[in-house]
Formats: sequence, C-alpha cells, structure tokens
Amino acid sequence: MKFLERILEQNESMADRAVRLVIGVILAVLAVPPTPVPSPWNYAVGLVALIALVTGLTGSCCVYKLFGWNTLKKAKAAGKPAAKAKPRARAKKKRR
Repeated sequence: MKFLERILEQNESMADRAVRLVIGVILAVLAVPPTPVPSPWNYAVGLVALIALVTGLTGSCCVYKLFGWNTLKKAKAAGKPAAKAKPRARAKKKRR
C-alpha cells in the first residue's frame, strides 16, 4: 500500500488539473468516430484523453514524478500549513 501511495502522491496544482480535465473532455469528444468504423487515430486520441482525465482527477502525473517536477506549493505537498510572512519592522522616522 505504501508503494501505491508513493506513486499516486499529488504533484499537480489545481490549475494544472483543471487544464488536464478540459483537454481530456475535448479529446474524448474528438475520439468518438463520425463513422461506424473507427480508425486507429480515434483509439490514439481516446487513450490520450483517458490519460489526461485520470491524471486530472487524481492530481498525480507519473511523468512529473519521473522528472521530479511538482506544481503544487511546497507547503501543501508536505501537508504543512502555509507559513505566514513575517511583517517587516518599520524604520522609525526622526523627528526634527
């Protein structure tokens, strides 16, 4: 089970996932053949659509994992709350 969790660790941002879902839906519509006999291109486009939809739904991309890419924020990926920026100390103005 640890192996599966490590493979499916989320490494895509919400924007990345949304783009993949939109592209997946568009490609899925294009994969439907206009004729009763589908061509090999329909199967290829359908496979790419399926991959885009699955990675968009799970938030995990094996290619990103292979290259060590991560579009999530570092704090979110580690499961930690995002650190707040410390306020800067104001320089005191000299009075005349």
